[in-house]
Amino acid sequence: MKRLVASSLVVVVSVASFACAKKEAPAPVDAPAPLELPTTAAAPSATTTSSAPPPDAAASWITDLVVGKGAEATGGKKVTVHYTLWLEKNMKQLESSHDRNKPKSFRLGAGQVIRGWDLGVEGMKVGGKRKLLVPPQLGYGGAGAPPSIPGNATLVFEIELLDVKP
Repeated sequence: MKRLVASSLVVVVSVASFACAKKEAPAPVDAPAPLELPTTAAAPSATTTSSAPPPDAAASWITDLVVGKGAEATGGKKVTVHYTLWLEKNMKQLESSHDRNKPKSFRLGAGQVIRGWDLGVEGMKVGGKRKLLVPPQLGYGGAGAPPSIPGNATLVFEIELLDVKP
């Protein structure tokens, strides 16, 4: 009987010790360096924070609606796109190149447009269509682009890649 009680006590103490043991905390991960926004006004507009993911969320803010089959947009190439822009806060459409029947052309990665476009268009193929949920850090930041885009606005773009040139 004493052995049974002693054995039971050892089991209870072992289980309690294991259950109360502290788990090792994972090693800290260095935060990515803050992004520098291009100083340009040559980009589509809109912005207000809410459900947009952080810029380091591994492209979770990019959704392919149609995967193109043509030439791929890569850094340094001149791309031509059609786009529509909404403020994410109220889904108010601010502008659309379709309405003007005038696509937008820019050199990818050269800072001619907001950082969200440089990152979000890269890798698209001609004929493709993407939805970008651009957080303020990749859009117009705290300053916004008055009067239509308030500071810290999250932007929603639908972008169609029309052409890629060297």
